[in-house]
Amino acid sequence: MLIVASLATSFSAPCRRLGPRFASAMLSSKTCSDNPLLEQKSLPKFSSIEPSHLQPAVETLLASMSKKFAALESNLNPASASYSDILPEVRHGVALVNTLQQPTLTRSSQLERIREPISYAWGVAGHLNGVKNGDELRKAYEESQPKVIKAFTEFKQSRVLYDSMKNVLESEKAHLSQEQVRALESSVHAMQLGGVGLDGEEKERFNEIKQRLAELSTTFSNNVLDATKMFSLEITDPADVGGVPESAKKMWAAAAEGDSEKGPWKITLDGPSYISAMHHLGVREHREKLYRAFVTRASEGSGDKNNVPLISEILSLKLEMSKLIGFNNYAEQSLSSKMADDVAAVDEMSSFMKEKALPAAVRELQEITDFTRANGGEEYSEAHIPKLMPWDTTYWSERLKENKFSITEEEVRYIIYLFPSFPPTRPCTYTGRPCHPIRAPLYQVCRQ
Repeated sequence: MLIVASLATSFSAPCRRLGPRFASAMLSSKTCSDNPLLEQKSLPKFSSIEPSHLQPAVETLLASMSKKFAALESNLNPASASYSDILPEVRHGVALVNTLQQPTLTRSSQLERIREPISYAWGVAGHLNGVKNGDELRKAYEESQPKVIKAFTEFKQSRVLYDSMKNVLESEKAHLSQEQVRALESSVHAMQLGGVGLDGEEKERFNEIKQRLAELSTTFSNNVLDATKMFSLEITDPADVGGVPESAKKMWAAAAEGDSEKGPWKITLDGPSYISAMHHLGVREHREKLYRAFVTRASEGSGDKNNVPLISEILSLKLEMSKLIGFNNYAEQSLSSKMADDVAAVDEMSSFMKEKALPAAVRELQEITDFTRANGGEEYSEAHIPKLMPWDTTYWSERLKENKFSITEEEVRYIIYLFPSFPPTRPCTYTGRPCHPIRAPLYQVCRQ
């Protein structure tokens, strides 16, 4: 993990603790109990977090982060700074936190202690904004985002810190371990990508782009979420859900406030609902309607939820940003911190994967097509549909799997759920460990 990309914060002693992401949050116990986003000693308390908690937490954490980082900068002298002044050795121990073993630090990097709590809280907020999005949370998130982006950008554009790390690399590299050199080089590179080398109008424009990209990304996600919520397909005929697993029917009936056997059933574009429909809903017209709605969410024809102009602006801004920091395009910028050497290497790998995978994919599609023609009736004859459509392949590949291996998705779900209660019966063919055969000899649930 890049040190500069994963900096943490610290506060007053009464609430000091080490969290799963090595956070060291030192707040008063009263403040921590009042705001669950400030409690970072274990996993996030999602059920206790309210939209009203976000802005106070962000303001508290940003203020402390700014104060601590200013103190760090004032104590750094680029000409004489050493590795221990910036990135001291990090030793890992093991602590039991809420019955989960989490690695902890006996010595924390100063930079990690400064920024980690806001990274932790903002990560939790981002997750909630994606899975529990609502007007109040969305407003709080959008109002806090510019402040967080500004603070993160200022970290990466600290010339004092950058010059100090550069000096350490030049003067101490021969005496540092491979891991220490890697940490410094990665941090220096992250700051270069963050615009540390820019000044004047270029720096101002770079920071404007960062803010606008964050805004566009949030708007893009909100548009997809809104478009997902806007569509639903209601089914009233029990014959249309014939053969659908009970778990899926219960889910759809709950969405429609109906009965799982009598209906009505409401299918939405949320992942579990949509995927179950594409796997198990026998009525082809329903699957087509769902598929087309899913792949055209937040696109042309979606009014003010249309993401197409946003995509164009994002691409344009990323190109401009990349050129400001010395790259020909955003792909080069992205690959500068990845294993691939350049864009040509990625193209070569993609071509290699296509060469190996495409023949197998063609064979599998043909197998699904043959099975569909043989078992789907006149509706799926070649005269009726020249080739299978995307809303056909998922459904019929599931039927082929059931036919080929004599097991259904629902049975696998049930076996996994009951797994702890099954005694081992014989050694697994592949691992030698005790395992449990499930109908077909090829399917074995193995004790790990």
